[in-house]
Amino acid sequence: MSVRLNRYAMRVAYDGTEYAGWQIQPNALAIQEVLESRLAKIFNAEIRIHGAGRTDAGVHARGQVCHFDAEAVRFPAGIRHAMNGMLPTAIRVLHAWKAAPRFHSRVSAVGKHYRYVLHTGAVVSPFQGRWVWHVPSLSDPEGMAQAAERLIGTHDFLSFSVNPKRVVESTVCTLHACAVSRSLRDPNRILIDLVGDRFLYKMVRSIVGTLVRVGQGRAQPDCVAAILAARNRSAAAQTAPPQGLCMWRVLYPPREPAAYAERLVHAAARD
Repeated sequence: MSVRLNRYAMRVAYDGTEYAGWQIQPNALAIQEVLESRLAKIFNAEIRIHGAGRTDAGVHARGQVCHFDAEAVRFPAGIRHAMNGMLPTAIRVLHAWKAAPRFHSRVSAVGKHYRYVLHTGAVVSPFQGRWVWHVPSLSDPEGMAQAAERLIGTHDFLSFSVNPKRVVESTVCTLHACAVSRSLRDPNRILIDLVGDRFLYKMVRSIVGTLVRVGQGRAQPDCVAAILAARNRSAAAQTAPPQGLCMWRVLYPPREPAAYAERLVHAAARD
């Protein structure tokens, strides 16, 4: 007789500074391991969670989504409350809900929104340093915006990916937004927002590295066309460091990436 399982989902935020990324690692502590260990106590059973995406070591999340199955029935609000009572302060369950049986945090997603934050001031406050890339030499943010706009659309992003010996079906992705804006709250903060149907390994950080190169006057905005055409990682600039990157939101139906991206461009600078 088969056991009926209940599917739950959670939206999780975390400061990834002290963790080895999302996915469980053999010799380092990852976000997935921390969450699973606490869920095991709540459900008195081994729990395996599945995330919408794998963030790397040092990368943060405001809207990571994950799901898991369990035999026991628990109220979602109780799961959130119990989890936050046991989790370290760097990890928080923002929302928990009973998901449909066929919901899958990764497969059901139709897009993702990542945000990368640069700080261009002479000095970075110790209250910001863990979440920004300090680039005081940035002189041409307008050129960055022009380069970013050239990346919008469907392209082969092989040059902007790092291959860790992973097999991928395709390196073609669609970016619905790649926007560079200066924060109205803090003019030293430059926000780079990317919304796409899918992202390759370290694709966002590779794009940011190239945009910063343009912003420093070491490349022209139209360089991105040649980089895309090269289909070679060596054609792009350095990979940006992890601490400026945050998985901002995972998109699910009925929310469509294109419509979400259009609204985002008008709202990002207010952050």
